[in-house]
Amino acid sequence: MGGYCGYLATMAGLAGGSDAAYIHEEKFGVKDIMHDLEVLKSKIDLGKIERGLILRNEKANDQYSTDFLTRYICIVWQSGLKKGCLMLVSNTDPCQISYHVV
Repeated sequence: MGGYCGYLATMAGLAGGSDAAYIHEEKFGVKDIMHDLEVLKSKIDLGKIERGLILRNEKANDQYSTDFLTRYICIVWQSGLKKGCLMLVSNTDPCQISYHVV
């Protein structure tokens, strides 16, 4: 979604009410991801939301790929954030959906 331009992911995040959007123009690391997951957890615990949305621009970061984020979020989710289902949709092929029950 957008290559090196985070505009599409940002606009999709604004339109869809995402909790976070990781884009190429704004550098992020594991601490940022962990902070976003903690904010998401607090919103769920307070009953403000039932699910969250985190977007990642396809060229946001070579090290923090969608696969890495999937594995990392699953590990964090299993360690007590929230039980449920994590659904990832490829932004280059919307028909490719992967479900991870945690």
